[in-house]
Amino acid sequence: MQSTTINSIKFSWPDAPCFVFNVLPIKVEGTLAQLTVALSHGLVTKTVTYDTPNGGIVDVREYAQSLFTDMKMGGDIDYTDPVKISEAGITIGVTLTALDGDGVTIATHTFTLFAIWGALKAGERYNQHRTVTWFENYPFTVGHYAPAGSHVAVGINGAPYTFETVVNEGVYNVLIDDAHGGRYMTIYEMIGTLAQSTFDLTFDLTFSYELDGTQTETVRIRLVNRDINEGIYLRWIDRHGFWNYYLFKEGSGTRSVASEGNWYRNDLNQWEEIYHWQQSAGRRQSLTRNDIIPVCAPLVDSDTFDMLQDVTTSPCVDMYLGLDENDVPKWTAVTIEAGQYTKEARRPEQDFIMNVVLPEIPVQSL
Repeated sequence: MQSTTINSIKFSWPDAPCFVFNVLPIKVEGTLAQLTVALSHGLVTKTVTYDTPNGGIVDVREYAQSLFTDMKMGGDIDYTDPVKISEAGITIGVTLTALDGDGVTIATHTFTLFAIWGALKAGERYNQHRTVTWFENYPFTVGHYAPAGSHVAVGINGAPYTFETVVNEGVYNVLIDDAHGGRYMTIYEMIGTLAQSTFDLTFDLTFSYELDGTQTETVRIRLVNRDINEGIYLRWIDRHGFWNYYLFKEGSGTRSVASEGNWYRNDLNQWEEIYHWQQSAGRRQSLTRNDIIPVCAPLVDSDTFDMLQDVTTSPCVDMYLGLDENDVPKWTAVTIEAGQYTKEARRPEQDFIMNVVLPEIPVQSL
């Protein structure tokens, strides 16, 4: 928590980045009657006043969630931009105002918070080193949090060969579009001044630079060559506000057709014998169809199993449908069937199996 004291009123607020599905506490201490909290992003401002006699703690996460008005889920992914800022992270302006019993302002403090559409579990560290899988020939990006003024470098076989400078703090979608024959790729976070750099792919991926700061490997990307249409390719937003991708093997699908009908009274003047209706009764019937596809990620390690479990609780899961006439990836929203997922502690590798529910298909209604 960060804090400051103004006119004997102490304000405390969370460190950045913060997550809008975790508790977002604002604490005030001192002699006051009320606390007004104003949160703003763009043209939207949410203001709420709390009764806080002699101080207290309030939770403003729901108001922070409501500021993600530009969140279009999959609509913000650009598979042509090398480093595209994601709408899963926004900067929120916060103004705290302490009031006495007569509504007179005692102290005011303004600051900013970088908020992420996600949540951390207890004891978890954000933006820690992780490993993801890129199935080549499929659209793919890597979610990456970067502070303002840093550099995002992409490397092949451990040797960085290209980088982009990050102007604003944010969650970014880093495009990975060419492996150049590498066995694996990496994402580096480089903080400080990059005075001189050379990237050469001619011979041995030579990389030389003068960096006044630090360089940290944050993501390792495993390369797997797969042909298009080998299975079910999904993308989803995880608990950390990152987009993840995985190619699943497809099982035998099932189709469920549900029938709904009700009886109603006919207009006797319109009764016709050719329909074989009872004299004062008719029926209206509608049908719906749901397609369910079982999918499997065979023999994945423990970290991959944990990563895939996030798809079962993601609010946004998309299935890849191929490219349109302009070579732009097409996606359709799907859901994951609720169920139990058992992770066996003593097995180094195991299958991850789940059911994908396709959008409901509208059919005839008579």
